[in-house]
Amino acid sequence: MSYVDGEYGGELRYTTNASGSWRLVKIDAANSDFGGSATDTAVAVDAQGKLHITYYRDGGLTYATNR
Repeated sequence: MSYVDGEYGGELRYTTNASGSWRLVKIDAANSDFGGSATDTAVAVDAQGKLHITYYRDGGLTYATNR
């Protein structure tokens, strides 16, 4: 699951249970302010385990990933 947490300044976050228990992870994009303008997140994981998140921000489709 991915979402924008507006309570903490608009952080892009996702949850995972890849280790066997659920944990919350913040996508820390340098110079990004997700505050209130990011909506409609979608998340996918590729065959190598890399996370991909898309979301709308300021009217345009945007992409984020974990490295």
